[in-house]
Amino acid sequence: MSNLIAFIGVGNMGCPMAENLMKAGKIVKVFDVSKKMLDIAKVKKLETISNLDDLITADVETVITMLPEGKHSKAVYLGESGIINKVSKDCLLID
Repeated sequence: MSNLIAFIGVGNMGCPMAENLMKAGKIVKVFDVSKKMLDIAKVKKLETISNLDDLITADVETVITMLPEGKHSKAVYLGESGIINKVSKDCLLID
């Protein structure tokens, strides 16, 4: 496994958090449903991924979600295309 962190939700709170992880030397890839937020993340030199299927790979060691409401987190983790079935059994999930 790598040290890869998948960060979902790079808005007002998520972007600075992902940026700090990157500055601390972590490998961080980010996703957001908002193109505007992804564009801001790119300016901050974060590696942006355009969809969850490409973000959540076998190499992901940690997933961090920073989403507006619990219903959004529930959809990302447990929804029809939920990531809970895509991550390895050793992956740390943080919401």
